[in-house]
Amino acid sequence: MYTIQIREGVNGHMSHVFLALFLISFTAFIIGLIKPAVVVRWGAHRSRKMSSLIYGVALIVFFISFGVSSPHETTSSLPNSNVTSKSNATAPGTAKDNTTQFSPKQNNTNSSSPDNVTNSSASNVSNTSSTSKKSTTKTSSQQPASNTCRINWSAGVYHTYRFNLLSKCKTVSGTVEIVRHEADHDYHLDIKVDSQYKNLLASGNYKYQHGYLVVEIIPMDQPYVTIPQKGQHATFTGAWVDDKDHGWNEIHPAWLVNGKGKISYTSTAAKKSVITGICGNGDKDCPTSSSNTNSGSSSSGSSKTSTSSSALAITSSNLFVSPGQYASVTVKTKPGAQGQIEVDYKSGPSKSSSLNPKAANGSGYITWEWKVGTRTSSGNWTVKISAGGKTIQTTLHVK
Repeated sequence: MYTIQIREGVNGHMSHVFLALFLISFTAFIIGLIKPAVVVRWGAHRSRKMSSLIYGVALIVFFISFGVSSPHETTSSLPNSNVTSKSNATAPGTAKDNTTQFSPKQNNTNSSSPDNVTNSSASNVSNTSSTSKKSTTKTSSQQPASNTCRINWSAGVYHTYRFNLLSKCKTVSGTVEIVRHEADHDYHLDIKVDSQYKNLLASGNYKYQHGYLVVEIIPMDQPYVTIPQKGQHATFTGAWVDDKDHGWNEIHPAWLVNGKGKISYTSTAAKKSVITGICGNGDKDCPTSSSNTNSGSSSSGSSKTSTSSSALAITSSNLFVSPGQYASVTVKTKPGAQGQIEVDYKSGPSKSSSLNPKAANGSGYITWEWKVGTRTSSGNWTVKISAGGKTIQTTLHVK
């Protein structure tokens, strides 16, 4: 069988050569009828008769050679072969993009799976290997979406009305630029996404997040993932949402980090995660103090926030910084309420113009962002915020 295939390949190439020579001879034959001296470069008599004779014979020879060398389609009945090729080893219905070849001695093949799979042909491979009686091989297909995506994307997320769902499951990769543990006990990460994922960004990401994509890891998922550090390249899988309050896009929540995490969850864990976020955010729908304690709303390393009233609460912050970096805090109060902030350093209250009083927007949010001086002493400095007749206090941590 292999000898036949080799001969057919050689004949196929030779036929192309003879065809080219035939066309060249035909062109020379026509030119020779008009101006024979152009194509007959030898002899004393360069006449049309001489040109027609030479190139007429060449036409006949190359035409016959082309016909002989052209590959012919033949059909024959061959005995069963011990070599199984890709075309006959694949059962009907198998995905055509499966490039692995199998032999009768190789029955099990495992293939790695990417974090996020949208190609339905992979599931066809899995279905065929389990249902087709004609297939003599067992293949491991790419993971279906159910193995990387959560059935209920919002499990463990509090106040889901804050978001417009863009996709229940997205995978994105990029470099971590900012990591902070917020008052609601989510880990907030700003990601400089790889170029192929820039379409996940909204104008608000460029306006308010320096062109970074926000990734939030909620309390329910934190025990099962490793939080990447600043400067690390990482991959995240979770729900892609539009944060209506802030005007930027997020992966919220992200349940897989670098392919590791837990897709499944219990209703108890999801409820506990919701309560932790609500109470950490200081919202009025926080359960009793005992429930707050049981939900684990206290966490070491986070900014501890005390509230005099649920009418004023910190919704996000970046309060773990080094000298020369920017700190920020966002609070929610009554729409239109006047807000003031005071940051007390070792040398006294900050005089930064970025900390001037502001009015809450139509949704009740006020954001302050300021640069911590390069000479600011390391330590924990008090931040006092007042708005709508209420006051809250938190801590700025300067490394």
